Amino acid sequence: MQITRHALSSLVKRGKLVPVKEMLFLREDVAARKEAAKELQSKYRPYDKKKGPGTHFHLSASFFTIR
Repeated sequence: MQITRHALSSLVKRGKLVPVKEMLFLREDVAARKEAAKELQSKYRPYDKKKGPGTHFHLSASFFTIR
């Protein structure tokens, strides 16, 4: 899923992802959560369209360097 251990732990605590054993998950559950996350991200963060690696950072860095 490409998330941090902290984020994964948060998903488990909130009941969004249920482990089979401690920190062991079914592939189908992980794939379903990944698709749901994509849908939620496009719904609630439409401005965050990725155009390339690091695009968002470079734009914000350029914004703050202009005086």
